[in-house]
Amino acid sequence: MHELSGSDYTIALILTLVIGFLISYYSAKYAQRKGRDPYLWFALVIFFGLLALFILFLLPPVKKEEPPAEVVPPSPPSWESTLTLQQWHCITTLGDQQGPLPFAALKKLWTEGKIDARSFVWSEKLVTWRRVEEIPELLKALAN
Repeated sequence: MHELSGSDYTIALILTLVIGFLISYYSAKYAQRKGRDPYLWFALVIFFGLLALFILFLLPPVKKEEPPAEVVPPSPPSWESTLTLQQWHCITTLGDQQGPLPFAALKKLWTEGKIDARSFVWSEKLVTWRRVEEIPELLKALAN
């Protein structure tokens, strides 16, 4: 059997290291494609060689966990949709304060002409008394 001289030994060692790093590099790339940690598998192949590479080939791909669907809380009902559900207070064209009234009674006052666009109204959703004409949604609902 032929013994290696010093320079032959150095060349063989360099070739072994280069081939080892190449195999480890491509193993890390393959591990990354399978959803595994490439740095860990690079090190495992460096230290355990073809045994680690064989194990990597046998392992199934890691399933990526889908983030849970974002739960959107239901939006609060819009101002327009709650107009008819609110209790109203109003000051009639004659200056009388009335309320609390359901929306149907407020609409009746509107159709009878006892309140108009310049009349003041208030409900729990309002901070202060406002004229009907200042609340376009209410004006529209009363006119329909």
